[in-house]
Amino acid sequence: MPKGRSVCIGAPESLGISSIFPAARCKAMDLMPNPNGRLLESAGKWGLKPIMRVNVGHFDEVCIRAFFQRTGLLYELAEENADLILTHAPNFKDEEHYIFVGPSGIQVNASAEAGVAAALTTVYKASSGGFIPHFSLKDFPKYSHRGFMLDCSRHFFPLSVVKKVIEEMSLLKLNAFHWHLTDDQGWRIESKEFPELTENSGYDFYTQDEIREVVSFAKERGVDVIPEIDLPGHTTALLRVLPWLSCKGKAPEEAYLGDVFSIIACAGKEESYNFLEKLLGEACGLFESKYFHIGGDEAPKTEWMQCPNCNAYFERLGLSSFEDLQGHFTCRMAEFLRANGKTAICWNDVTSARELPDDLVIQYWNEFSGAGSVAERFSAGRPVIFSDLRNMYFDYPQDVVTVQKVYSYSPALGELSCSQAPNALGIQACLWSELFSTEKELEERMFPRIFALAENAWSNSRDYSGFMRRMKLESDEAKARGVRVAEF
Repeated sequence: MPKGRSVCIGAPESLGISSIFPAARCKAMDLMPNPNGRLLESAGKWGLKPIMRVNVGHFDEVCIRAFFQRTGLLYELAEENADLILTHAPNFKDEEHYIFVGPSGIQVNASAEAGVAAALTTVYKASSGGFIPHFSLKDFPKYSHRGFMLDCSRHFFPLSVVKKVIEEMSLLKLNAFHWHLTDDQGWRIESKEFPELTENSGYDFYTQDEIREVVSFAKERGVDVIPEIDLPGHTTALLRVLPWLSCKGKAPEEAYLGDVFSIIACAGKEESYNFLEKLLGEACGLFESKYFHIGGDEAPKTEWMQCPNCNAYFERLGLSSFEDLQGHFTCRMAEFLRANGKTAICWNDVTSARELPDDLVIQYWNEFSGAGSVAERFSAGRPVIFSDLRNMYFDYPQDVVTVQKVYSYSPALGELSCSQAPNALGIQACLWSELFSTEKELEERMFPRIFALAENAWSNSRDYSGFMRRMKLESDEAKARGVRVAEF
């Protein structure tokens, strides 16, 4: 873009962003999540200008777009007399940042675009009525992975809802959107290689252009979009369209409700692997994240045990259990993803197998499926994301997984405390959609618990009474943006 050219990036309403400036607060710097660094406030305010001069320096312009989308202001790139100056700080970690707002404008120091996006989120949230109080703050997150998962397979949510979820995540500095796209009840991702997956299924789905739009929207907000294609179980929607991928070659009955279904993808046919590699390879090209989730949970081995192909493959590999056959399946999928620049994530069920890929990330959700092995592997350095169902499942009622439980949760595996270990990548909430289908129900399950998730994931120190006061402010602002917040 030529220097000095004003850029209009769209009114907030056109992007599904319903408010411009946050409401005035009694204490302007009542931020959520609570910062980890020292916050210094000084007298005076700086007024945002209708057209701001921005010196992006080392950084990709993408990292400033969300700020201008939220404010509805214009900007022009300029090297001198800039109102917003971005400075490269190579010794900072990815999301670490320093903010200074003074009489001359705004300065942000960071090492990566994610740090700039987080800093400008703070600047936006500190603003009121087009003014920003003079302050300085150096801040950084507790965990590198601060995630939220939305299940769009059991019930489909339109693009506007998905983007709204990502926007609300970003305002709370949550940085990983885990997009559950396939399951027994629906296949929601378009394939050009295998168009029959959506053309013949009757399912609503996201086109590849829509997926790219979501990835771009999230990137502007410092949010990583991690797709999930669940394999080898939870594949009823896949096998109904392509029954030859099952052990018996017959299409299973349609799945309406959430359950664990015994018919899963066959692990004994080479054509299964060839197909899945083509499918995953195409999907890899749609997402920029270095991670790709391949499920691995709740995969009954009943069909495999009876399948001639699976048994022949089992014998040829010299395996001792059919859990190890799933381990081999996981290794092959992860090896292919690695060759395509991705690191595989799986639910902790896969740890029932002896062999796992060296670089596989485990997502812990329960203590019943291979959980003892999770603790052993974590102790040996295996990276883990913690989504304990008793504390992080937002489909559970608000009086079961309470705000206080979410806020107080510390990652652990049995008696093993994991919160301080470097291979504890972070925490993530999950919202499964078996029991609801509307945007209203989705939001009332997210809010206000997502506030507790965000502060737990970012802030090193916790003060529940102070959090509750700030949560009331955040809830009021969310409601003003048109978000439905459950009573608390």
